[in-house]
Amino acid sequence: MRRIFLIFVLLIGLQNSAFAQNQKAISPEQEFALNNSIFVLYHEIAHLLIDELDIPILGREENAADNFATLMLLRADSEQTNNALIDSAYGWFLSSENNEQDFYSDDDLYGEHNLDIQRAFQIVCLMVGRDPAIFSEIADEVGLDEDRQEACASDYEQASTSWDKVLAPFKNEDGAKIEVDIKYNRGFGLVSAGNLLRDNEFFENAVINILQKYNLPKIPSMRGKECHEANAYYDSWTGEVLYCYELVDEFIEAFRKNETEE
Repeated sequence: MRRIFLIFVLLIGLQNSAFAQNQKAISPEQEFALNNSIFVLYHEIAHLLIDELDIPILGREENAADNFATLMLLRADSEQTNNALIDSAYGWFLSSENNEQDFYSDDDLYGEHNLDIQRAFQIVCLMVGRDPAIFSEIADEVGLDEDRQEACASDYEQASTSWDKVLAPFKNEDGAKIEVDIKYNRGFGLVSAGNLLRDNEFFENAVINILQKYNLPKIPSMRGKECHEANAYYDSWTGEVLYCYELVDEFIEAFRKNETEE
């Protein structure tokens, strides 16, 4: 899977920080963690929109949320967001190699999420479905055959049209600025993880790129903090998207482990 990452470097080139401009330079492992974190945050924002706007979902909500995150990054249409997508797919491939391998327990198979490797392939499928000129070589590397790559164009169109249709009634047509309650709690054991998110305006950029586009019934809340677990989730009771600093460290460690093994 390391070859996927190297191909991306040749096709697009690495950028420091997926969205924020004029921020501190960050290391490759920090960039990998930040890019994966952005995908996860967009996934959780999808859950927020589904809940707050009472959006109907046919099929698994987790799949719809992954598709939403991928679509939002593809539509940004920049080298930085392409970087975030590649890192995110690469992250799911690494997670599959490290955690799933060739053995799956029953709870892996009946769980609410697809297997990590399926999530990785779905990201790549939507990427090549949107723009084969940029992403076909990456799709080749991960093993999507030509017939499936062609079919991915229909997958992308279906996902894109479906999300547009259900979100259309809630568009913020006048561009009015929305309020969002953003907090980066102090990190005690994970200071660097919290600083990475805050310095790169992790939540603020998500507001600009997604939430600002829609009229929400109440002020959304987004918070980063230590949770004693590597996790991120949308709490439907409080209406809050929470991102755990431990997840940042988990992405960094996964990157370092793969670098060492290479």
